[in-house]
Amino acid sequence: MNKKLFLLVAVFATALFVRFHNFETRVLYGPEQGISLLSAAGNLKSPSLLGIPYLLRTTTFGHQLFTSPLFGYSLIPLVVLFNHDPIKITAAFALLNVLTGLVVYLVAGKIFGRAVGIFSSLVFLFSAHMIYHSLFIWISNYMPLVGILTVYGLYMFIKEGGLKWVFLLGLVSGVGFGLQYIYLFAIALVLFLVVKHSKRKLLCLSVFAAGGVLGELPTALFDLRHNFYHLNTLWRYFLDAVSNPQASQISYYHFLALWPAAAIILGFILAKIFQGNRALGAFLVILYMAVNLSSARVSFGVPLGMPDSLTAKDLMLVAQEISDDKPEDFNVTVLMDFDFRGYSLRYPLEFIHGSVPMGVEEYPDARALYVLAGRDYNFDKPDLWEIRSFLPYEVAKMSDIKGSYGLYKLTK
Repeated sequence: MNKKLFLLVAVFATALFVRFHNFETRVLYGPEQGISLLSAAGNLKSPSLLGIPYLLRTTTFGHQLFTSPLFGYSLIPLVVLFNHDPIKITAAFALLNVLTGLVVYLVAGKIFGRAVGIFSSLVFLFSAHMIYHSLFIWISNYMPLVGILTVYGLYMFIKEGGLKWVFLLGLVSGVGFGLQYIYLFAIALVLFLVVKHSKRKLLCLSVFAAGGVLGELPTALFDLRHNFYHLNTLWRYFLDAVSNPQASQISYYHFLALWPAAAIILGFILAKIFQGNRALGAFLVILYMAVNLSSARVSFGVPLGMPDSLTAKDLMLVAQEISDDKPEDFNVTVLMDFDFRGYSLRYPLEFIHGSVPMGVEEYPDARALYVLAGRDYNFDKPDLWEIRSFLPYEVAKMSDIKGSYGLYKLTK
């Protein structure tokens, strides 16, 4: 085995270890994951073109933004294959991230050579943010793959020309826009580069647009049948954001599609340093890995983003305890991580245990309400509509949960 192949195998083997060591206790599972899985599993019962609602993304007219339904469709095979188990489904996202690192290696290697490919994949795979995003189900976790496919498509189009690359770029752009609306700005840059390097500009524009429509086809079909709901809502949300910029903040995850390009640039620099001074190059690689693996974004013992070290497995056990209580006409709420309507419990209750809670608007009509809350929560003076609307009630603690949480049953 030559040195480059050995190094490549070592990089990917270590990347897999970093992601899967103590995996079950590190998985992040919350309301966004529950909503995504509810939508995907719901499509098995009743297919829909609507997509998955954005949490906390509502216009001043009360209309909610939705993602492309392609994300929900992509989860369906995983839901079926892993029998609805969110931990195993999350493992597929960890593998997706490693697969994206492999594509980074192949693309960077094709453009700059094998050495740059290895360093680029190393930079990508050991980024603290990429490790973090490997541990939960989320629509934006597809964006790095969208980004590297776009880099490859642009490279091949500029190098060879050909409408097939224009169509591919349009297709990937359409998918990327459906996954993350802010990707529109990247699409504008891609389209500019396509037109700049094209001799048949109008034809390329048409082919790019055709690819884009195909990538967003389910949403386009929904809009044609429902008075352009998505387009009108997105435009209204844009106007709201312009008039009140503080209501919509830009975060790093809006730029995940750029991570592969940044990894290739840094990989190119590291490869050049290594060629000139191997000791310095090796030191910088070790320093990069040490800084990222010790980052606040990486933990090998607890799920980051979940309170009191609660785990996905803990929530699955809570759902099982509720189901074992054989409830009828019941509802659920979770007093953590803005999951007041209990989406993280609704999914396992319905699709793993077959116990279906009442709707999110039916809290006052339930006969029993199961609450996952802090042990110091004041049930005498509830501050949430989901609980307050259920008054008057009696409170019984069912069990203590890890950390400072407990499962409570409220009855009329």
